[in-house]
Amino acid sequence: MKYLFYSILCFTLVSISSCESKKSKLSVEADEELDQLMEKKEKAYNEDKTKKFDSLSLIAWGDTKFGMTKQEVKASEAFKLEKQEKSAGLDMDYGDYYITGPKKGSLLRSLYNLNYSPEIKAYFKEDELYLVTIETLYRNADKIEDLANDCGIFTKEFMKKYGEPDFLQTKASVLDFNNHQLKISSFSIGTKEIWVGLIEKDSEYKYYITIENKAFPKKKHIPTEEELRKQKEQEAKNKELRDNSF
Repeated sequence: MKYLFYSILCFTLVSISSCESKKSKLSVEADEELDQLMEKKEKAYNEDKTKKFDSLSLIAWGDTKFGMTKQEVKASEAFKLEKQEKSAGLDMDYGDYYITGPKKGSLLRSLYNLNYSPEIKAYFKEDELYLVTIETLYRNADKIEDLANDCGIFTKEFMKKYGEPDFLQTKASVLDFNNHQLKISSFSIGTKEIWVGLIEKDSEYKYYITIENKAFPKKKHIPTEEELRKQKEQEAKNKELRDNSF
């Protein structure tokens, strides 16, 4: 009888131990599966974040993107001329860059309550958009506060799209200028860089904004005959200078 009791006790303990082992195994498997699911979710989130980041880095201004041809930029909503400007025969094409018409600047000033109307230029290399600048005319030193306020408005709008800036200056005075410029804010989005600030020239000032993507142009430059000729002339001058130096 005693033997039977011990047998039943041992069997019960083994069964409990086996159940506990199975539970432990199931718990470990569940934890591993949960970790895998979390890793997949995090990976998907990072991939989506990277795609969004890359997409934002391609935006130049409005509906224009870096790499667009000049004709594509001309046809864009951001740069195309207003009807009255077209009828007046305005040509805003200056070779390496293209400018929005005056009406666009006036509308932006009204929309964002800017002190001064901006002129927006699209710059091209190899017929690819790589740089956009936004600037106003030069003003006297007593207008620095108004110009800085406009920079603050542009900065706020950029922050709505790109988040916190890499750099932010909240005050502006003549004493703060360094090498004729004063940075108010800057943003880095992949290969795109945005600079917002003031520029000084001959004691006059203007706000100046650059939106540049250093990954463009993508096409390799092929020198023209004129460029090759000038290069040979320069090489000949350099050789003559070396031969007659030291």
